[in-house]
Amino acid sequence: MDADILAELAGQLEPLLPNAAERLSPLLPDKRFREMCSEYEAGARCLKRLEQSREKATDRIEEYVQLLADLRQEMLRYIHNQPGY
Repeated sequence: MDADILAELAGQLEPLLPNAAERLSPLLPDKRFREMCSEYEAGARCLKRLEQSREKATDRIEEYVQLLADLRQEMLRYIHNQPGY
């Protein structure tokens, strides 16, 4: 996962998951967690492209914002179900 996107994700999770950056790193070897991170990374990249586009696709932007919010919630549930969390 791109370090900038991982930092963005950690920042988004921080209010609900204190020390998110430190808590995410040990999960990176986990296959399911990496899959969720890859999905988040792909969505974040698409959202960034849409936001930078000259033709603002408001509906698509809203869809990606919601998709990323849903992925963060799924990741939080997954993290909270791991031993030691």
